[in-house]
Amino acid sequence: MNSTSQTKPEFYIPLPDALSAYRETVANFGILFQKYAPYDNAALEHKKTIERIAGKSATVLQKAKDELRRLHESHARVVDVMANNCSFKAKLLAPLITGIGNAHASEVGMTLDRNTGLPYIPSSSIKGVVRMAYCIELYNAAVAGDPEAAKSIDPSASRKGRDIGISIRDDDPGLVHLFGHPNPGSKDASRGQVVFLDAFPETVPELHLDIMNPHFSKYYQDGDRPVETESPIPIKFLTVRNGTRFVFRWFVRALRGEKAVTDKELDFIERAFERALTDMGLGAKTAIGYGRFSIEGD
Repeated sequence: MNSTSQTKPEFYIPLPDALSAYRETVANFGILFQKYAPYDNAALEHKKTIERIAGKSATVLQKAKDELRRLHESHARVVDVMANNCSFKAKLLAPLITGIGNAHASEVGMTLDRNTGLPYIPSSSIKGVVRMAYCIELYNAAVAGDPEAAKSIDPSASRKGRDIGISIRDDDPGLVHLFGHPNPGSKDASRGQVVFLDAFPETVPELHLDIMNPHFSKYYQDGDRPVETESPIPIKFLTVRNGTRFVFRWFVRALRGEKAVTDKELDFIERAFERALTDMGLGAKTAIGYGRFSIEGD
């Protein structure tokens, strides 16, 4: 019996030209950014991908101008029918980075709206930062002796001179009442009465290239000793240009059987929103000043 060598079968998966080639006429910038980014690990061509895409961003993003206008009209109609609502604009004082940890051929991602391809700030991100700022406002008010704020903190908190121990729990009824329960599986789980909408730029924004210059790449990637003789490898990424105005919207949607949101709580939320945008910032790299806003009113 003669044995014959078995060869490994070859598979060929055909791809249409539209997917295998870099097209500059894609209307949705999100598709251009996510799906038309060539990757070549040998030649490191993907390192230049972000520059190519950035060069086309102004033209491609403008194609979403009408969709952005309709989106704002839709959001405004939703908010206007609610008794307690708030809409305002805020201007970026520093570049905004969203979705920096998202996977991308250029190593640094960006959060883009699925339908319009425009950069935006997800409502979940806004809610998280405002919730933290609300806790800070609550703490400051409790320290100052505000009786309403004191009701929303741990009654076992102790005060001795300047040593103030205040505990604000994630499942505190005051926080759950406004922002929802942190554990969806809990028998007490419920949504919060404050609803945040995604924040979109007022008009089609400009995107700019920014750069981070990490040192000691061999230390982080290969576990080698960090040495000063390594050359840093610049990584370029996209940001929303400072000066861009975003529209923020939120409203109160009452829960059946729940107590109504008080004027005091609404005041705290407004103060928390201001602190979140001006002091804490949104997006990535807020510790070094990115994502800071100035509030401009309605």
